[in-house]
Amino acid sequence: MIRPLRSLLTDSSDCTYFHAAYAATAKLSLGSVQFDKLVTSNTYIDMTSTLTEINRCLSAVHSAEESYKQANDHTDQALNSLLKSIDIFRQSCARYREFAERQTKKKLESNTSSNSSTPTSTPIHSGRSSLPSADNDWSACIPAIISALQHTSEVLPSAMRIMKRKPWRGKPKQMVSLNEVMSAFVETMVLLAHMRFDIDDEDSYGSAYENLSSAEEMCVFNGFSNGYRWVSNTYYKIGVTLHNAELYAGAVYPLRKACSLLEKDETRASTDTGRLQLCKRYEVLGTCCQKDKRFEDATKAFKLALKRLPSSTIEAFVKEADSLAIYTLMGKHPLIPKLIERYLRATISDESDLEISFASEAMDLRHLESSQKSIIYECELRSMYMLSSSTDCTRQQNAILNALLRHYTARSYPIRRAR
Repeated sequence: MIRPLRSLLTDSSDCTYFHAAYAATAKLSLGSVQFDKLVTSNTYIDMTSTLTEINRCLSAVHSAEESYKQANDHTDQALNSLLKSIDIFRQSCARYREFAERQTKKKLESNTSSNSSTPTSTPIHSGRSSLPSADNDWSACIPAIISALQHTSEVLPSAMRIMKRKPWRGKPKQMVSLNEVMSAFVETMVLLAHMRFDIDDEDSYGSAYENLSSAEEMCVFNGFSNGYRWVSNTYYKIGVTLHNAELYAGAVYPLRKACSLLEKDETRASTDTGRLQLCKRYEVLGTCCQKDKRFEDATKAFKLALKRLPSSTIEAFVKEADSLAIYTLMGKHPLIPKLIERYLRATISDESDLEISFASEAMDLRHLESSQKSIIYECELRSMYMLSSSTDCTRQQNAILNALLRHYTARSYPIRRAR
């Protein structure tokens, strides 16, 4: 289809949005088919020329935005087809990326098994953008894919401006909605961030964060709250990758962004599942800050983790308080005792100047009975005993003991009171 349009595409003055959109649709569809064929048949295909044509067509679409003012129903349909083909192309690129990384891992494993005495390349970490072997055909088109996806990320905001300025005529069901375009844009930026991020190249970090920042800005501008969670997940994966590689200083920023963006998704953050997810992310952030000797930041992160603990999680921990020993409860539900210990460890440290505060104060215990609250206090007391060798926290320990003695009366809990 592109042959009759080639002369129009090279002359921007004669190229209308209709022609540019359909030319781009044709090339994007061809690219999707080629990528899917490559993955399913495990046969290398040279994608350079196709991706070059895609970039040229998408540039023509972007340049022809002003010509949409004279659009008709046919131009609307051309734009609609283009938006659908962009999303399908993105999905094909994502499948190719996963396939290429699997192929490279297989090659690394094969090299390791064939020559175990020879050092091999560094294993690929989650979210890595490039493939390590210079003569590997699977990685040859990665830069061109990134370029094509970058062009689609420029066309999508342009399409949203057009749709806001000139809504679909009649709004038939088969036409793409603004939310669907926003989803495609955010997912494209997320994929670009994954493909650009290379743990061995610090310069790639900024490029990945720039893509994620663009996605966040579009979510804010268009009120697209679902996108916050997707961007947050990508920041979290990058942060965990850096944390696992012991690059703690670099991991703090993406982990903090992962937490703050998930907080913005108020619908999810208000559910027990979302609160538990936030709790665990703050825990990872606190651990990273602690290992980087940022004790004040670690304390704040662990405190937020305790605050985000869902009521259902706390209730599950203390519901058998009258029938099971404290050690048994801690073994069955280790999350809360572990969080309490990490919070206190960050506060009670030789290198921390922070005033010792109670972990239980950060938790929402209003819905608990006295005996159930006592389980939380006992966990905190045991953690303080373990950490008191480095810092004098006698005053805090006595305060907890007094609270426990008020709850553990000689009549109701004689054994616990005596202990």
